[in-house]
Amino acid sequence: MKAMGLKGLSKRRRCVTTRRKPGPRVMTDRVSGNFTASELNQAQGGDVNYFPFKTGKRLYLATAINFFFRKLVE
Repeated sequence: MKAMGLKGLSKRRRCVTTRRKPGPRVMTDRVSGNFTASELNQAQGGDVNYFPFKTGKRLYLATAINFFFRKLVE
């Protein structure tokens, strides 16, 4: 890598974006760790992630997954 002029990129410190307040949950957990479905559109899940860039900008990626097909929702 040195001969080619390449350098490794070190990760930044982890940024905490959400801090849950102690105490009872506001919303109930309807899935309870069971990520399966016996019928179409019975259960879906989603997540939002972000990818930081060296310039300081972030790319956000939101996904929704249908548990019956185990594929992304279009």
